Amino acid sequence: MKDFEPSEWALAQFGDQAKAVITSVVVGLHRAQQAAWRVQAAATAEGIRNKRAYGSMWDSRYNLVVQQFDLAHLPGYRPFHPRGAPYKLALVNDRVLIPFRHSTSLAKSIHRAKIRADVPLRVSRGLGVEASPTLFDLPEPEAEPSLQDAAIAAHQANLTVVYVGFVANADADRVLEAWWGEAIALEDNGRIMWSPEKLPVDAVEPADYAQDDDPGALPGTGGAAADEGKPPVLRLVRGAGPAGA
Repeated sequence: MKDFEPSEWALAQFGDQAKAVITSVVVGLHRAQQAAWRVQAAATAEGIRNKRAYGSMWDSRYNLVVQQFDLAHLPGYRPFHPRGAPYKLALVNDRVLIPFRHSTSLAKSIHRAKIRADVPLRVSRGLGVEASPTLFDLPEPEAEPSLQDAAIAAHQANLTVVYVGFVANADADRVLEAWWGEAIALEDNGRIMWSPEKLPVDAVEPADYAQDDDPGALPGTGGAAADEGKPPVLRLVRGAGPAGA
């Protein structure tokens, strides 16, 4: 794995574990993409012309990222299971990581990213990032919800949402690009208002995420044993604005 330095924002979020967190996210995304690509390749070899096999692997982007965190044994990490979801999310230092596929092409700007998947959208709102109100939701100017409401809700729950947007498609065996960051707001159509930072997806070599029966320890992710026990049940107050302060 190539060396890289975490950004100031990443260090502020995850401290000395920032590099290990980035590694777990990037390796997990690459592993998920490789798994989906292999399933599609097998389907194509059988004469199937559509991309449904690739699409059927959508939940691997969550489960394999969580698996990487399980392997990393980072202090402060716990799996978080959203109600009604067939997967778990990584919760590190009170930051919930929500991966989503931004696009199949690098041509689309990450600043126009939208969360289209229903469950991540519900999870986002449940963690304090509500959709912006429409004109018809605001009968009076004073009815507009305050962004401070979301900040207060996030503080009460001691959680911050970190979105992880990535570019991938059925023809590539690795993620093409990825970014992460906090949302200022989430529009009614799912568009995220944010200023994301690029993740070092090219720092990870294929050997770092090769699929086998015993993936072993992650490069550069040493640490104490992970917290044991059941995933935490988090009851959060809804807000209307930023994911955190």
